[in-house]
Amino acid sequence: MQKNLVKLETDQIDKVWNVCAPLLDKAIVYSEGGIDINDLYLILKERKQELWVLFGDTVDFVCTTRIVTYPQKTILEIPFAGARDANQVKDFKLIMDNLEEWGKAEGAEATVVPGRVGWTKIYPEFKLAYQVLIKEYEE
Repeated sequence: MQKNLVKLETDQIDKVWNVCAPLLDKAIVYSEGGIDINDLYLILKERKQELWVLFGDTVDFVCTTRIVTYPQKTILEIPFAGARDANQVKDFKLIMDNLEEWGKAEGAEATVVPGRVGWTKIYPEFKLAYQVLIKEYEE
């Protein structure tokens, strides 16, 4: 079956949001309360991130991207990603190739995927650069 990874325009987001939101919500859990699914929807509609969808018979994978320009380097960041079936590793490889091709065309020099350590099993070419420590303040 043919699968297509598509970067959606903002006017297309509403057409698939009810299918994409539950997949993205799985990743948002790891934001430690910094963002919720409604916040992400607004960020996408305001074009602060891009929404990518892998279409097969249904929506198989969804992620968001953003290009971050630092003084010394431009980064393709993939903040949130979720899949219907995490065992489709071959799809993940194709997805990353397509995202990085787009990122390079946008001027990115590297890709950053903040996420669980488990992603290193799927993308062994990525080095685990650091882990994030979080301390919640008491009021």
